[in-house]
Amino acid sequence: MLGRWIEKILFTLISVKIWGLVIGTWLSTWLLLSDKISGGQWVTFNTTIWALIFGMKEIFRITGLTMDKERNEKVENEIKYSNSEQPKMKSVKEIVGENPN
Repeated sequence: MLGRWIEKILFTLISVKIWGLVIGTWLSTWLLLSDKISGGQWVTFNTTIWALIFGMKEIFRITGLTMDKERNEKVENEIKYSNSEQPKMKSVKEIVGENPN
């Protein structure tokens, strides 16, 4: 339960990726235009930030799918086991009196 909660919080934080991308790109562009960084540094910074944000989003998405698949398989196995034939015991009738039904 706690794992799903943490996953949801992290996924929500990553889903606001647009803010990170816009602010990072704006800041690096301002630094480039102010001659504080070179063109190579601008490209390196922006591609790294974009790759990190989208990469982490995919990692959490895949992890969530894997966890859901494992959970579904566990439930299916439990259902299969509960529906499987149980060892049958021979019924024993107790005869009481001289004329049993």
